[in-house]
Amino acid sequence: MNIGIGGYFYKQITDDSLNGNTIHDNKGQVLAFGPQFRYNLKNINLTLKYQWETLVKNRPEGEQFWFKMGYAF
Repeated sequence: MNIGIGGYFYKQITDDSLNGNTIHDNKGQVLAFGPQFRYNLKNINLTLKYQWETLVKNRPEGEQFWFKMGYAF
């Protein structure tokens, strides 16, 4: 079993446009992080992640829960 911290950082570097018109000062950004657990069986990999977002600008703020299962044939 592995335990750690996962996350991501997103920062928009160009302006948005709508119908060919540039929308100034509307660049989004977000920082998300949270705990991550991974468990490996013989040929099965299970991952659980929980991430919450902070430092959000110009986009919706939220939380994420991920469950991922991988199986090796």
